[in-house]
Amino acid sequence: MPAALVGKVFGWKAANLALFAFSYSGTLLSLLLVAFSQVQKSLLGIFCIFISICFFGGFDYVVNLLFHMTEDRAETWLTPFFYFSNMCNLYWSPQHCIPAWIIISILLNRKYIFPTLNKIMPIAAVSLILWSPLCMLGLLPFFIPHFINHWKQYLSFSLINLSAFILLCVLILFILSNDFSFPIHFSILVFSDFWKRYLLFVLVEFIFILPIILYKISHFSTDETRLIFTAIFSLILIPFIILGTWNDWAIKVCMPSIFILSIFVGKQFILLIKSKGSMLYYAGFLFFLTSLTAAEELIFSATHYEISFRFPPELRDFGPGYIVSQQLGKADSYFFKYLTKAQ
Repeated sequence: MPAALVGKVFGWKAANLALFAFSYSGTLLSLLLVAFSQVQKSLLGIFCIFISICFFGGFDYVVNLLFHMTEDRAETWLTPFFYFSNMCNLYWSPQHCIPAWIIISILLNRKYIFPTLNKIMPIAAVSLILWSPLCMLGLLPFFIPHFINHWKQYLSFSLINLSAFILLCVLILFILSNDFSFPIHFSILVFSDFWKRYLLFVLVEFIFILPIILYKISHFSTDETRLIFTAIFSLILIPFIILGTWNDWAIKVCMPSIFILSIFVGKQFILLIKSKGSMLYYAGFLFFLTSLTAAEELIFSATHYEISFRFPPELRDFGPGYIVSQQLGKADSYFFKYLTKAQ
């Protein structure tokens, strides 16, 4: 939206520059907030967490290399089940993952949040519904402890809370105005061999990496442990639903959980390096195998790097029909009847 506003005023080239600056600033902000959340700050700790965020992934590349599941990039090895790495999300969907990363980073710092930032949390969270409603669904389980701790403040009458409530109502009406013509299924009813697919998917995507995360987990605080297990349970439950032509449900809802696990894998490596035990070599080997998935995406983005300020494409040139068809609204919906003008 900021880039669109810049483009309206200064043109298409300025919009592209603003989009790059906005994405870069958001990514940097989320990483800085993660670094700030560390109780014991050190260059080693920040480096471990940064590398983990960049290269955390599943065993997609290894599985695809061994069994040739797809000719496309490895993360599509078991369509329509997808858990993309942070790098893949940043390349393909920065507008979805960056706001989710920032919210997670703020929650990691919730004990140190400046009171004013805490007050505007409701309107920031509600705004994410417009930005990325599926990412917002993925964030909901992580908001619960924060809301419980501040429910009196968030339910009290204030201009910010009132604005957040009004915006929430408008955005819900906007979402309900969609014609919902895209696929929505329970995956257990779609595949006769669902349990085989499901167990294989969760095993490859994150179960193999859990020993690193759960190693001496008692050294984490109660809040951190809660975040870890919330992320794990979210990733266990997400595959039961298929929504969208490319299963946008799995791709978007998993973003906060994947980001959280990548942070805590980095934290565990700090402990492992300091302990200098044999577990460090086992964990390092596992992480190397998972990093190949994210490395594939990094190589792809590097080899397809392009800065172009061509004229904006026409709507019909945006790609296959599903990109637009999933966002069609109903002219007779309440939103288009009373809150805006249908075109």
